[in-house]
Amino acid sequence: MNEFNIEQVEKLRIHELRDYARTVGVPSPTTMKKQELISKISEIFENKESSITSHRGEEELDFFSLLTSDKSSIFNKLLDRASKPDKKTDKPTFVDNNTKPTEKVTIKAVPTSADEPYKIPNRSTYSWSVSQNEATYSSQNETMSGYLDIHPDGYGIVRKNGYVPDDEDVYITESLIKKQSLKKGMYIKGKIKTIVVGKPKIMYEIDYNDIVAYKAKWDYEQLPYSPIGDTLYLDKNKFEVKQGERLYCKGLDIKDCVGIAEELADENSCYTKVINFRARPEDDFQSNQKMEIINCPFNKTEIAGLNTIELVVERVKREAEIGRPTVLFLYGFSEMIRSFNVAIEGFYDFSKMNAKAINKVKNILYTAKNTLSNLYITIVCVDKNGIPSDMENMMNLEILPLFNTIR
Repeated sequence: MNEFNIEQVEKLRIHELRDYARTVGVPSPTTMKKQELISKISEIFENKESSITSHRGEEELDFFSLLTSDKSSIFNKLLDRASKPDKKTDKPTFVDNNTKPTEKVTIKAVPTSADEPYKIPNRSTYSWSVSQNEATYSSQNETMSGYLDIHPDGYGIVRKNGYVPDDEDVYITESLIKKQSLKKGMYIKGKIKTIVVGKPKIMYEIDYNDIVAYKAKWDYEQLPYSPIGDTLYLDKNKFEVKQGERLYCKGLDIKDCVGIAEELADENSCYTKVINFRARPEDDFQSNQKMEIINCPFNKTEIAGLNTIELVVERVKREAEIGRPTVLFLYGFSEMIRSFNVAIEGFYDFSKMNAKAINKVKNILYTAKNTLSNLYITIVCVDKNGIPSDMENMMNLEILPLFNTIR
C-alpha cells in the first residue's frame, strides 16, 4: 500500500494496522488503539503531501544545464556580484530591550570583501548545485589556454592537455560561445574561475587578441570541392599521396607513419598530424612545428577516443580556414571504427555496426578536400595488419568505396 487510502486503512484488522503503521513511521503502534493509529497515519501522509507541494514549483537543474544559453545568466550574475560587492549606504539599526524605546543602538556595517565566499540570497530558488555549495573566487587572475570542444548541448569545453579529455578541462557557457562566434577546434585563451566548489572551473572571459589573430580567411564548410591535386613530394620514403586524397593502406606501423608525416612536412608546404589511436605508453614520438603527434591512450574510454578524433578533425578544418594545408594520418583505423560503434551502442558487439557509427566515420572521410592551389586536407587511414575478418563485409560495402586509393 504505497498511497494512503482512508477506506482501505479502516478495513485493516488491528494487527495489520499496527504493521502498516510501523512501515510508514508511526512510533510505538502497539500501545495505540485503532482510531488513534488511523489518525497518526493520516497525519504522516498529510505532512508528506504538503512538503511535495511546496517543492513542486522549484526548478531542478544540474551543473551542465546551467552552461546552456538560457541558464548561463546565473553564472554572469555570480561574476558580477563577485567583482562588485554590495554597497550599503544605510546602517542597520535595532532597538535594545534594555534602553528606552526612543533610543536606538547602531551597528556598523561590515563591508564585504571580494576574497570572501559569495553567498547567494534566497538560495532556495536556485538549483541544488548552487544552493548546497558556496561559490568562491580567486583574487588573482587565473588564465588557461587550449583547444575548444563544443558539446552537442551547446556549451564548450577547453581541453587543457592537448586534444584528449582530462579531469582538469574548463567549461564555457553557450552564451559566451555565441557572443564571441567561437568554433569547435579553435585555440583560445581566457580567464577562469571556480563558480561552484567541487565542479569544473568556468572560462568567463576570452582574450580578444587571440581571436583576432585567428580570424579565418575562408569558411571551410563553404569551400567548394575540386579534383584531386598534385602528388606530394617525398625523397626518403617510397610512399605516394596526393593533395585532397582519401587514401587507405595497410602494412605500415606507427614509426613508418611518423617518418612519412615528418618528411611530408619538411619537403612540402603543408602541415601533418598523426592520430595514434590506442597508443601504448612506449609510443613516445616528438612533435615539431609542422608535425603534430596525437596519442590517444588505450586506457581511455571509447567516448573519450571518439571526442579526441572529432576534435582533431575540427582543428584541421580551422587550420585550413587560415591557409594551412594538412595531411592527417589515422593510425589504427579499424580499431577506431570499433570504438565508435562501442561509444554509440554502449556494449561490445561487432557482429553488426551501428549506422550512426558508420556515419561518423564517413563524416571524417568527407573532410578530405582539395580547393585552391595551396589549400587542401588529405586523409590517410592506416591498418597495420589489414582489415579484421569480422569487419570485412562492412568495410567492403560501406567504407572502402569512399577512398580514392586503396593499397
